[in-house]
Amino acid sequence: MIENIKSIFFNKKKVIYDINRKRKFKLIRSLFDKYKEKDNYIDDSTWDDLNIDKVYSQLDRTLTTPGEQTLYKILRTPLIDKKLLEERGKIIAIFNKNKELRTKIHEELIKLDRTDDDVIFVLKERLHSDFILKVIYNLFALISVVNIALIFIIPGYRDVLIATLVVISGMNMFLHYAAGRKIGDKIEAIQYTGNMIKISGSLLSIIHNELPNYHFELKTIYNKIKMIGRKSGIISKVEGLDVIADYINILFLVKERNYYSIVDDVNKYKEDIIKLYNLIGEIDAYISISLYRENLSYYSEPIFIKDKKVLETEGLIHPLLENPVANSISFEEGGMILTGSNMSGKSTFLRTIGVNALLAQTIYTVLANEYKSSFYKIVSSISLQDNIGEGKSYYFAEAEAILKMINTRGEEVTTLALIDEIFKGTNPVERINAAAEILNYLEENGAFTIVATHDLNLIPLISGYIRYYFMENMTDAGMVFDYKLRKGVSPTRNAVKILKYINYPEDLLHRIDKRLLENEG
Repeated sequence: MIENIKSIFFNKKKVIYDINRKRKFKLIRSLFDKYKEKDNYIDDSTWDDLNIDKVYSQLDRTLTTPGEQTLYKILRTPLIDKKLLEERGKIIAIFNKNKELRTKIHEELIKLDRTDDDVIFVLKERLHSDFILKVIYNLFALISVVNIALIFIIPGYRDVLIATLVVISGMNMFLHYAAGRKIGDKIEAIQYTGNMIKISGSLLSIIHNELPNYHFELKTIYNKIKMIGRKSGIISKVEGLDVIADYINILFLVKERNYYSIVDDVNKYKEDIIKLYNLIGEIDAYISISLYRENLSYYSEPIFIKDKKVLETEGLIHPLLENPVANSISFEEGGMILTGSNMSGKSTFLRTIGVNALLAQTIYTVLANEYKSSFYKIVSSISLQDNIGEGKSYYFAEAEAILKMINTRGEEVTTLALIDEIFKGTNPVERINAAAEILNYLEENGAFTIVATHDLNLIPLISGYIRYYFMENMTDAGMVFDYKLRKGVSPTRNAVKILKYINYPEDLLHRIDKRLLENEG
């Protein structure tokens, strides 16, 4: 408990970056859900296809709820403005270069910490101010103070006064828990808001030289709402003392009285508080990105090309792989068809392209030695599943995902369409013919499509697609994949090889080989 007291009254907390901590994504994504643009965001299907929750967790070194929510919102809303991305990159670079600045800011942000309450949801509502309850809470708190004072002033009535205090404590406990049921989430949210305001005041002297724009905005807002931070101070002082804190809160109705003392001010300056929330979130998120960069083996800042459709990369890798194999590609206009055996790396490569395209347009960072591209609207159909709850089959889900790609025709921003095994959920005849016409349609209408397929019969039916493939080698130890991208069409198949490798019966394998020879003959 002594350490808790020190941490509260001397404001000392150790900064720990736990990228493996359990994250509450429902709360983390709530800021994005409330403010997402109509079109300019990554849809849930593509987000899941690309495993961005896992990418986010690797990236996330934020210390506050505004920070983790803002970082998520950044990843969900790719920018198509080169100037805005370059400005974002400059701020991130400041934190990479000035580690002392970063440390000082983090020493303040750790005091704010995270909350389990949806602060923005509370702030978006109009908070109810109840004059009668305000009077009741203040009156019963005053009675507690007077009663305690009388115990020492009139020792002859100590037993009676102690008994009275027990009764008053019971009444205050009832009021405390009744308030908790009615406005508990709002009390906690306003407490967090007050702490945030105080922290923003502390940041002003730290960032005024290196981050003048943030300093100006923070100072303007802070001067308007600093009284809210002062009024909420008593609440935060007793937090963290566990049983003692709870008893003080109950006996003197600390949280409830402070809530009603500042609720009118919060309503009045709601928009300013939300702006402050977003500013604190941005600073925390950009520091997180700078720390992420420092933990990468290598990275580069993207180069965006406006006047043509292009994708050029050197040494491109996936951020989630422990031992990634780097690949390079270069093509303009049209699209790419990717062939190769099972497990050779096709799906991973699609995700590598998608994830890096997203990182380029959000955190201005790519896992490559060099990355040049157009701005893209990223849409994928990679790892869809049957949705029993909604009564949708795999094929239906895939058809919906590809329709999103089709419906982006004519838009200002080029669509980056990533498709794995197009229409594998239906029969071969319809699959090949529908896939060919859809891929040609996407190419004709300006989409940048990368499709992975086993269907070699599809290749002569489409035009405008550059051809790449992955392959494997059979050794005494089994199949070996080098995961290197090659130009051309895959010369090998390995479906039956895999059956042999995992020891299917020899007579069954012989029958399969015989049938293959008959069909190919």
